[in-house]
Amino acid sequence: MYFISEPNELIGKEIGFIHANRFCDSTIIVTKDGGVLIVKQVFDLDEDQTNTIVFNECRAKKELYENRYAKHELNRLKIITKKDWADYELKLKKAEEARQIEYQKKKEEQERLEYERLKLKFEGQ
Repeated sequence: MYFISEPNELIGKEIGFIHANRFCDSTIIVTKDGGVLIVKQVFDLDEDQTNTIVFNECRAKKELYENRYAKHELNRLKIITKKDWADYELKLKKAEEARQIEYQKKKEEQERLEYERLKLKFEGQ
């Protein structure tokens, strides 16, 4: 699975899956080699024109991950399998654990500094 950042990168690629439900905000296009492009069209009332927004990799992964229908169909077509999603979930879990460790270190450092400040304040009297 890789993410396409420009619609013209689809030129020459074979499309394996398109999900463009009229009730969804975005359109998902997936190539047979696992390339993912997610776009959203926004109508600008001030300028009377439609703008196309291409999702960045982080937002596209989140959008695709939360779309149960697309995940099921991509697995059925063997374009993006359950193993790919398991790897993605593991990566998310590791990133969350790293954030928690960093937060805990910062919290402990702040508590230590506060302790030192109070110790100095009360022992100095």
